[in-house]
Amino acid sequence: CRKMAELDYKILQPAQFLNKFLDEGIRPDERTLEASRSLTINAGALTTANGSALIRLGDTVVICGVKAELANPHLDNPDEGYVVCNMEMPPCCSPHVTRGAPSFHTQALSQTLQAVVSRSNCVNLFDLCIVSGELCWVLYVDVVCLCADGCVQDAAVMAMSAALADTVLPAVSVLDGKPVVTLQQRRHLSIQSLPVSITYGFLDKHVLVDPTAEEEALCTGLLSFTLLSDGKMAGMSNRGQPFLSVEEILRITAQCQGRAVALVELLKTATDWKK
Repeated sequence: CRKMAELDYKILQPAQFLNKFLDEGIRPDERTLEASRSLTINAGALTTANGSALIRLGDTVVICGVKAELANPHLDNPDEGYVVCNMEMPPCCSPHVTRGAPSFHTQALSQTLQAVVSRSNCVNLFDLCIVSGELCWVLYVDVVCLCADGCVQDAAVMAMSAALADTVLPAVSVLDGKPVVTLQQRRHLSIQSLPVSITYGFLDKHVLVDPTAEEEALCTGLLSFTLLSDGKMAGMSNRGQPFLSVEEILRITAQCQGRAVALVELLKTATDWKK
């Protein structure tokens, strides 16, 4: 009867139910407010891609595949290849995702991934050029959310970083004006950094690290930070209205830097990445 009463309370008054836990410094899943969920990184999860990774952050599961194709360089950057990022959230990943055109949130995640690649310079685009102005590699980074239980952006950015670090390209030469691909000769993609994302949720006076989907739905605002391997800030995005003072933002930023270094070390171990 007691469990039924707690379940009814959670359904009828979800915000009050969560606040009752937060006031005690703990969450319904027994984490403290500053504790992240367990993280699993499986690099090379797809054998059909040039690079791939599967990320499990709590119950959030995201997979990323990198496919390399030959193309013509952009006219304004003839000595560089390029990277195209795309995010997909199929209806099976969450009861809140419906069929049809990608939602605004999904499109925003695609733009975030593209911005992370651009701002972090994690991929050496000059390394993707084969013949200046004529031939280059284009990397298609496709990220699919298999289960969305909060902090999808964090899992997506880490999956992309791990997949890019796992990417291997075949040797390419040009013979009589035509590209010749030698699959027997391969090299790892030149990666400059391993970007990570860390999300905070805000509910009344409480600040939650790595909120679940249920917690995100109750938060008045979400703040996501993108950081590089050395802990430097590469970007920040928000959803909702996280009313924060400058001092609070500085405190959270300092916490992010420590967390980012720990996450990058996990990515390095999983991908054997060495700068």
